[in-house]
Amino acid sequence: MQIESLHDKLESKKITGGEFNIKKKKIEEKIRSMDSRIRVLHGGIAKEKRHLEEKTEEKHREKEEKSGKKEEAKRREKNYHKWSEENERKSD
Repeated sequence: MQIESLHDKLESKKITGGEFNIKKKKIEEKIRSMDSRIRVLHGGIAKEKRHLEEKTEEKHREKEEKSGKKEEAKRREKNYHKWSEENERKSD
């Protein structure tokens, strides 16, 4: 936008070609610096998002491990009761 207005001024002979080039370079430098800042911010956001995803995966994994241990304990207890009942029947 600003470059277009500068170009219009150049065509209407309000500024010289040298002034146009200098001002154009300043504007382009501002644009590049803003773009780089935006890239840095996007990288930080992506890193934070990845960190949150890893945290939720870890919580999910821990939850599964806990439920797996509970199921294993129930299974062992059930097997123990079956075994003890069989032993009682054999001894009778």
